[in-house]
Amino acid sequence: MKGQISIELIIIVAIILAIVLIVASKLQETAKRSTEQIGATESEVFSVINETTKVGSKQAGEICAENWECRSGSCVGGFCA
Repeated sequence: MKGQISIELIIIVAIILAIVLIVASKLQETAKRSTEQIGATESEVFSVINETTKVGSKQAGEICAENWECRSGSCVGGFCA
């Protein structure tokens, strides 16, 4: 009898579909957790970057053009105070 599908084949296909659904749901859970962790880490990184850029990196006596370049926040006569 051609064209008929055996019950064994239907069971195998059902099992494969169930495995695919389980793997897909686990991947979704992992992706959600990863997104949350990346978001938290991202905000921490940006806060550190913001804090770093608030204060200049040049020491007293180094050449500067703007106050923000100096750690002291004061550029006097082209040098950090």
